[in-house]
Amino acid sequence: MKKEWVLVEKVIEEVDIVLEVCDARMPEITRNKKVENLVFKKRKKLILVFNKADLISQVFLKELMKKFEKNSVFVSCRKRHGFARLRNLINKIKGSRKEIRIGVVGYPNTGKSSLINSLVGKKKALTSPIAGFTKGVQWIKGSGGLLFYDTPGVIPIDERDEVRKAVIGAVSPQNIKNLDIVAEKIIELFLPYKKSLIEKLYGINVVDENPREILELIGKKKNYFLKGGVVDVNRTSVKIINDWQKGKLVLE
Repeated sequence: MKKEWVLVEKVIEEVDIVLEVCDARMPEITRNKKVENLVFKKRKKLILVFNKADLISQVFLKELMKKFEKNSVFVSCRKRHGFARLRNLINKIKGSRKEIRIGVVGYPNTGKSSLINSLVGKKKALTSPIAGFTKGVQWIKGSGGLLFYDTPGVIPIDERDEVRKAVIGAVSPQNIKNLDIVAEKIIELFLPYKKSLIEKLYGINVVDENPREILELIGKKKNYFLKGGVVDVNRTSVKIINDWQKGKLVLE
């Protein structure tokens, strides 16, 4: 954990702009206030990059765009959408400078490396050392004077933070202790805008928006029962988590 934070801090220290990559499906879960505070403390520029924007509804997207109006951009590395705005934000900060250094940080599975690849393109030129930069640091040279730190800063997840690890796909259901808590959190992601997707995927009708009630409703529909007719909550939770992690349950 300490070693990972050292790398994150090194990335922030070496660059002018920090791109914090978040998952648009779960913006608050994949943001990290400690990282953001470090960026501001070191007087670097921060751009919030919400990847996987193609996996959320237009209603949800508009709400998020309103909420994160300044210094943020919504992209899809998979479909290569949103990069014109991201480049405009970067160039606005760059101004008349010949070169500007950019670091990418974020939790696992948010798309950090894909973001760098999308911004740099197919032709990558590793350049190290560069005059004025720390010896041994590797950089990827992009067009327009953009230099990218070649190692994304992977934000470590506290071992006790099982929900975050599971929801972002950093741990498989087989290694989750509190399956029901994780499954309920996934269900909560859909309730504000897209509960109809849960209804459609599992063939249920959601009347009570209590995540626990929905979890048990799904279990009943799937005929996941223990002896005595009690819903098998663990089996139902594994199904929901697997559907989320494998992309069957998406906010589109």
